[in-house]
Amino acid sequence: MGYRYDVNRVEIRVEAAKVPQMFDALASVAKASIKSSAQWRIRQNKENLENGRVKLDSYISRLNDEIKESESILQTLPDRELSRDEILDNLEWRYSFDGDGSLSSLYHPDDSKDLNEEELEAIAPFVNDDSFIEAGGEDFDDLFRYVFRDGKMRKVHAVISFPEQL
Repeated sequence: MGYRYDVNRVEIRVEAAKVPQMFDALASVAKASIKSSAQWRIRQNKENLENGRVKLDSYISRLNDEIKESESILQTLPDRELSRDEILDNLEWRYSFDGDGSLSSLYHPDDSKDLNEEELEAIAPFVNDDSFIEAGGEDFDDLFRYVFRDGKMRKVHAVISFPEQL
């Protein structure tokens, strides 16, 4: 298990007019996730076949079918247009939209998560200035924000100070 973060606060917004461009940028991140999943399934299924742990013909046939399906996904993925739902299903964050189509927030369905900076960098050109995501790590002094400004995302660590010395 890797280093985990708790997302403490999210204040992020993308105007409705920029949301389609944001999804175009997120499509490449989603494709990378789909590719990684397909490659993992191929490796796992081939390992199961090679290790001889599986001997039933029906199970072997199913593993081979899954390998072929994953290989087909990898072959067609570069030229495939992903739907909005496919993009959102393959990302780590969940996106909330207002009635006018503006992005109003992000959240992660788990209490803590690994933070995918690629995804945040992909949306940075479209996010309103001064938007941010605040997170804390497992260590007591690991508090930071991803701050969005001028189309870029920066990670800014908190400065912890005490008002007086003992």
